[in-house]
Amino acid sequence: MISCYAWYLRNFLKKVWLRAVGLVVPVVVAAVLARLLSPYLPQALALQIGSEAVSHLLGTLASSMLAVTTFSLSVAVSAFAAAAGSATQGSGCCCSRTAQPGTCWPRS
Repeated sequence: MISCYAWYLRNFLKKVWLRAVGLVVPVVVAAVLARLLSPYLPQALALQIGSEAVSHLLGTLASSMLAVTTFSLSVAVSAFAAAAGSATQGSGCCCSRTAQPGTCWPRS
């Protein structure tokens, strides 16, 4: 049996905003550390890395994000199509406002 505290903790950790914050905090910490440590790093390091390395890194990141987005969109469209194809109008009776109360007829 799961304890009450563990259940609350598990439900809290499932929150979407918490996962987003968990990804953003390390990025902000890295940016602040880069700003604080920049005076202590040699100038040649920036020239050695160069903008071309950053350009390749951003290109790889953009292409992978495009692939993930395309896959997610195709999954969502196919799930919507499957749900729309399996949905029916339902069976049972169709009551009209003009019919007498309590009288129904089967759907055709």
